[in-house]
Amino acid sequence: VWLQLEWNTSGRTTEFFYNPDSRRTEWTRPAAPDRVSELDLLSEGLDVFNEKIKGLNELLRKKEQQEQLQREQEVERARQEVEQAAESGARTPRRQRRAFWTPSQSQPTSPGGSFVRSSFADPGAAAAGSATETFAATTAAAEATFHPEPVEASASSLSRTRQTPPGHLPWTTFRQGSLALIAVWIFATIWCFMQIYLHIVIPIRPPITPPEFLLRAFFGTREPDPPKAAFRGSWPHSFFVPKGLACHPALGEGIALVAEAHAVYELRLPRGDGLETEEATLRPALEGCLEEAPHFVAAGIRGITVECAGEVDVACTVASILGCFLERKVMQCFLERKVTQLSGAPEDEVVLALGVIISQNSRSQMQSRRPTQQQNNKHLIPNCDLAELLVIAALQDGEGIPELTCYLLNQPHVYATALQLESVLRYDPQVYCFSEILTAVISEPPGSDLSKLHLLPLAEETLRAFRSQVRKAQTLGPQGNPWNRRFQTAQSERDASSPFQQFASAYHDLLRYVVLDDLGTDCLAFQAKPTFRCHLPYCGAPGRAHRDEDYHHPICEVNYWVPVTQVFGSNSLYAETSRGAADFHAFELLPGEMIRFYGNQVWHYTLPNETESTRVSFDFRVLRVEEWCPSAFASFQLGGYYSVMTREGLLKPGSPELQRLRELYSPHIPENQKGSTSTREAHQPASLLEHRSSLNYYALNTFAARHVL
Repeated sequence: VWLQLEWNTSGRTTEFFYNPDSRRTEWTRPAAPDRVSELDLLSEGLDVFNEKIKGLNELLRKKEQQEQLQREQEVERARQEVEQAAESGARTPRRQRRAFWTPSQSQPTSPGGSFVRSSFADPGAAAAGSATETFAATTAAAEATFHPEPVEASASSLSRTRQTPPGHLPWTTFRQGSLALIAVWIFATIWCFMQIYLHIVIPIRPPITPPEFLLRAFFGTREPDPPKAAFRGSWPHSFFVPKGLACHPALGEGIALVAEAHAVYELRLPRGDGLETEEATLRPALEGCLEEAPHFVAAGIRGITVECAGEVDVACTVASILGCFLERKVMQCFLERKVTQLSGAPEDEVVLALGVIISQNSRSQMQSRRPTQQQNNKHLIPNCDLAELLVIAALQDGEGIPELTCYLLNQPHVYATALQLESVLRYDPQVYCFSEILTAVISEPPGSDLSKLHLLPLAEETLRAFRSQVRKAQTLGPQGNPWNRRFQTAQSERDASSPFQQFASAYHDLLRYVVLDDLGTDCLAFQAKPTFRCHLPYCGAPGRAHRDEDYHHPICEVNYWVPVTQVFGSNSLYAETSRGAADFHAFELLPGEMIRFYGNQVWHYTLPNETESTRVSFDFRVLRVEEWCPSAFASFQLGGYYSVMTREGLLKPGSPELQRLRELYSPHIPENQKGSTSTREAHQPASLLEHRSSLNYYALNTFAARHVL
């Protein structure tokens, strides 16, 4: 019997089938005579079972009602019989009736005894003394229900247990409710007297701190007069709700910007002492800039800021901000059309501090707007509209050529499409002897076949322990795999002749001579400690389906997967070709081949290894220098998770070059870099002259890294 399950990835449903007995997973429907248990049939069966349960419950309820009705009828019938017997006994003399109800001296007096005198004996014969008394057999169960006693005593006991008629309120309840109502009225009367005559205000929620509240309560101090209204005109429309207010001295005296959900207005306050001398006005602003981004405006504006910079020609940037910190959408508008050209004389020093607009409904994204060129040819060079900027600083060097430093705030740029596609690379296994080196790293004899690790006694013991705990663990994680633990232990070896150091040397050579050429770059950040994986058969899937962005890896990161054994089918890695494609396939590679894929944005996962081959592999992540920015190293930093590889070789940990790169690409702006202008210690290289007229995003990052290296 197979279970039909569904897996929903990126809005697309994929069906697969699981056998609980053999723990096998198939992506195609099993053929007859195997049976498939579908979710829809199970749901229909559960619905039918639920209806049957409801039907049985209804039958039981009706049966209980019938039994209850029968019991009530029997009780009513017995009561009528008792009343009839009482009426017939009323005509008998009182002495005879007492003798008639008295138990026989020869029989037990307890109602729980073996016999009691029958209530239907003939009273006349009992009085004459010649009648024969009849007895009815009883049991101990009759003790609680049958107590022979005079009719008068039974009637008096019923009168004593009679309850209060419905609708009558008990005196205790009435008294307690009345006292509580009287207390409330007394408290309200005192409160009103203190407020009206003594001017002592007792607010329900005091808007001031407790000490001030006590002073006002005991000494009767008054609240200060509220501030005067700065604007008493009419709103632009009846649904106007202000969301943000911003001003700056450079805008002029009494000028502010007011933002609502879908528009920005310019508020001009009166310059006189009072509202009578001049009227405040509110008119639309930034209409042209907002019209260029209809989707941004439709999402709604949450706030607004104004930043202005410059000494001679002041340039103001307006930014409106929405939403939360992690997911925000940023838009920038220039309030003034006149800006200073950056590539000019040394005295043209400009610092633009961009405002930030945060949005509630989108991933981090900024839409940068250039100022429209009007009346003059002044413009900003270089322009960094491909990245999100916090500060653009024009710095001076000895030759008077401005050097540009960009501190990137949020998302780095993504790879070109060609680098996002899967690509199989080949290397010489005789030069990069990963199989022989890893055999020594995991403490196996030389010449061992890594694809047969599951046949070793250690693997058999591991498999036996795993199968005994199958209900607790559905997969053998890295901590349960002995070869994973051996690899982790070997990483602490620092001897240059140790097997792990030999593996690290071969790993660095692969990055330097293969990966750099594949990415077409001269410098990259790479995962300092590659991830080792050993996938044994019949031990479950070592991991779950994911994208690397789920673990906060930067979007400009690509993955390399290097198997040292032949991989195929369920012992390999599955991935889709592009984000949302859902065309999952297994990587089929031989020793000497590795694959590059965009693991940050595509789903990838493993299945339970149902082959007769153990998979041994390692993988790592890299970032080209062209995509470096501070946010790329926000979670995984240079010198920690990442090391740096150049054409000249590895940057050693603790080297001055690596330290300067860490400072340059730190997620936070260094203290010595904050401010309008500063001077760099090193001279500017001549390569900046090539990009003097149009320095773009890639040139900025390449220049910054080369400047340090």
